[in-house]
Formats: sequence, structure tokens, C-alpha cells
Amino acid sequence: MLMRHCASVVVLAACAVLTGCGAPGSYPAIALTDPRLAEFGDMHTIDRGPLGLPPLPATAKVEVERSNGSAYDAMLHIYNTGRSRTIAFRRQNGQLKWIHEQATVDGPRQYTDADGTRTEHITLNYETSRVAHYRLNSLNVSYVGPDENLRTKQDPTLADVKPLLDRWLAPP
Repeated sequence: MLMRHCASVVVLAACAVLTGCGAPGSYPAIALTDPRLAEFGDMHTIDRGPLGLPPLPATAKVEVERSNGSAYDAMLHIYNTGRSRTIAFRRQNGQLKWIHEQATVDGPRQYTDADGTRTEHITLNYETSRVAHYRLNSLNVSYVGPDENLRTKQDPTLADVKPLLDRWLAPP
């Protein structure tokens, strides 16, 4: 019985890797212009300012996720201190094209809810093709934290959160 179970695990693991569901490629600290990320070069053609998204970091921890049969073909998970970002791509004419980006910026304050103590944060989402079910071709803004004015807003805008973002993203 144990041998049959082990064989099943090996087969499932092989299927996951072969279909792109295995562990992502991971780079602990890499420049986003590094040749190993060249296939994701379309992320550098996006003018983030007018979309309301913060600029890309020069260097970060990057994980590459491949997907089959999903709303996207590949996704980058980008992490640096107090910030995280996901960028989704869909293959079009043999090239990976940017279709979605989510940037999360942590603030300095902590708050407590039913799930424990957390750090306040602002999340900005922009997608041109359905990935995470946000409004297409517009900035989607959310705030989670102790700020009473923002916490109670149904649909915060970039103007609502910009003062906090400017403070949180300012160099020390």
C-alpha cells in the first residue's frame, strides 16, 4: 500500500511540474532588467504613472509562476521591503504581454481584527484583461487599516490614498 501511495505522489508531482504547476523560479535579489527576466520585458513598456501605479523597483526578490488554462500564462511575484507586486502576462503572438498588475504598499501602523494583528496597507490593481475580476482599464484602490476615513470608504480613489502613499513611498 505504501509503495502504491509513493508512486502516486511521484506521478502527481511529475504532472504538476510538466503542466507548469510546479514551484516557481525564484531569484532572491535580482535586477528587473536582468537577462533571466527578458521574456517579461513588456513590463518595462508600461507607463505606470498615468495608471496610478508606483514605479517598479530596480532590484527585488522575484518568483516566476507559470500557468496553463488560467486567465494568464505567467505571473511575476515581486517582493521588496514593505512592498509587494504581482504582474500577470498572457502570451500573444509568441510574446508575453502585460495584462494585470497589483501593487501593495505597507504602512507604518498596526491594527487588530478578528484574525489578529496586521499591518495597514494600500493595494492598487490595474488590469486590461480579466485576471482578478476588477474593473478593466481603470485603477482599483483598496485600503485596510486603522484610518477611520479610508476604512469606511466604499470605493476609495487614488486621490484618497495618495497622501499616505506619498509618505510611505518617500525615501527615508
